Amino acid sequence: MTGSLNGTIGSASESNLFKPLLGVGKAVGTGVLAGVGKDLITHNTINAETGENFSIEEFNRSETQTSIILKTEEDSSIKLPNGNWVYGKQAVFSVNRNGTHDFQIKNADGEIESVSYNVSGLRKTLLVTNKRDVNLKLTSTDTLSGMGYFKLKNEANGTWSSYEAYTGTSTTPMSKAWTLSADEGLKSVYVMFKDIAGNETTQVYDQIYLDLTGPKITNFSINNGEDYTNKRDVTLTISSTDNYSEVSHYLISNDNTTWTKVAYSSPISWTLPANPGNKTVYVKAVDTLGNVGAVTTDTIYYDEVLPTGSITINNGATLTNSRNVKLQLSFADAHAGIKRVTIHEKDKSYTFPTVPNSPTEIDWTLSLGVSGMVTLEVEDKAGNIYRTNSQTISIATLEITQFRLTNIVNPLNQSSSSFKPIKWDFPAQEMLAGANIEFDINYKLELDDKTTANIEGVYVLEIIGDNYKKVIELPYDESISKGFKAKVTLPIDAPKDAKVYISSKLTATLTDGSQVFTNEAYFPNKNEKALIGVIKGNIKESIKFNEIS
Repeated sequence: MTGSLNGTIGSASESNLFKPLLGVGKAVGTGVLAGVGKDLITHNTINAETGENFSIEEFNRSETQTSIILKTEEDSSIKLPNGNWVYGKQAVFSVNRNGTHDFQIKNADGEIESVSYNVSGLRKTLLVTNKRDVNLKLTSTDTLSGMGYFKLKNEANGTWSSYEAYTGTSTTPMSKAWTLSADEGLKSVYVMFKDIAGNETTQVYDQIYLDLTGPKITNFSINNGEDYTNKRDVTLTISSTDNYSEVSHYLISNDNTTWTKVAYSSPISWTLPANPGNKTVYVKAVDTLGNVGAVTTDTIYYDEVLPTGSITINNGATLTNSRNVKLQLSFADAHAGIKRVTIHEKDKSYTFPTVPNSPTEIDWTLSLGVSGMVTLEVEDKAGNIYRTNSQTISIATLEITQFRLTNIVNPLNQSSSSFKPIKWDFPAQEMLAGANIEFDINYKLELDDKTTANIEGVYVLEIIGDNYKKVIELPYDESISKGFKAKVTLPIDAPKDAKVYISSKLTATLTDGSQVFTNEAYFPNKNEKALIGVIKGNIKESIKFNEIS
């Protein structure tokens, strides 16, 4: 008498619930699993292109499962057959099914090498079901008295059912509905047969995995974990595992109500709902049995609306007499919020280290030229950038470029030749009280063709000695090209060794048709004076008068 619990727990009508996990085989009459084991196998290779050294081998092999270890010479990113990535010099992957298992090795340069390992010879092909109620196919034969009965139990330590009549034949197995033991995992069903004469077989068994739990999502992110996006089309990165089956597909939703079936892959392209705001994406994994895992979510702020802003120079003025100006800024964002504020002008820019309050005002020096314009750039946290320009402002600048002492009347040392003009900076010159000195000043005025200017100049001559001070303040005598000249007589009573100082001020009245400004320039500088001479005598001492005796 022989018998078997044929290795097809489950009926043909339920075939969609089952998935092979291991190699081919079945439990036979003696209750010993058929098949042969497999010795440890090692594969070593050197990739000709990358030079990547690796080895791959099996270890801890049993009748129903084995482990694959992949080793590399250098730390690498290793993708396991289930899609998960690990980092290091080795990766271990447990296998309970025959077939090809694919790995990937990514080195430090980002080069990827594919590695495959084929597992064969595992003892059984186990089915997987997500229902405790299964169908057994029982086969037994007896050549003498004939088959009479059978009994069943769950697990090796289970309780036998009562014997019941066996209705199968030598060519037609008997079908029997059966309920597996509770809780998921590897389930064993045992059977014993008894013929009409009362002879019993040894117990035989078959096994199946009971999988009641949906896949677990181990990682889920939108746009690799970014907090904001300015595009509705985003990328979902999903990793998932399942204890006994494999992940079949994902269900994805924008509202946790309406779900879209998406093939098992990563990354996945997805479209967020319209209108700015926080957007939550819901995802759950489904295994090949139809078990649905728990919902996992990630949130990103969607905002495609540009910020707003404005910028003015000197409160909107059209003319300035200085490159040093004030910038008035205002900006806002109704959704994600401001991330960055930057000011651009020609070849220079400035980004605030932190976003200032709005409105705000800052000092700015306009670049060279007769007009200026600055640009405000505002970026929100979603990456939307808004740019706007200020008004164009005319720049009129006045600068004294040169002061010259052109003549000194000093018969003491100029009897044979005239005085040669000298430019500032020069040492103090010898001068005579009562004698004339002459000097001129040059300036540079920059303005655009929309602006007119009227320039006037004054000078201040100061003669200072012991208990002596005299100040002469006069406008320049004559205008010359880009400047003015003057002639002045030093006081006749100036004492010897008195010092002669000069300072000058030019004033430009600027008009652009709508605004009037004044611009000033000073020599040597504002509130300063230049030492140009020292009184060494009196002109009376150098002039001979006709005397009448």
